[in-house]
Amino acid sequence: MTEHRKEYMRNYRREYRNTHPDYAGMTISMVLPIIPTAQMRARTAVRNGHAFAYKAGKQRHAEDSLISLMEKYRPAQPMNGASAHYLTITRP
Repeated sequence: MTEHRKEYMRNYRREYRNTHPDYAGMTISMVLPIIPTAQMRARTAVRNGHAFAYKAGKQRHAEDSLISLMEKYRPAQPMNGASAHYLTITRP
């Protein structure tokens, strides 16, 4: 990310906090100790003449693991208003 883009994002966040009354200053920051992987394609099958799609067991396991890692960061009360999501991925 360029320095210009970083500065733009800092200013945008600052302006958002100052102009949106629903923003309570709540920030959720998390570090997930995983290696990012691509999402697998859905599997398809036909049974008794009906087509259906399903996720492979490996994909379901990966999603469940990710959800369980993020569960501890879930706020007690649902957040109101708009949300902004910033993602930083670092590779080992």
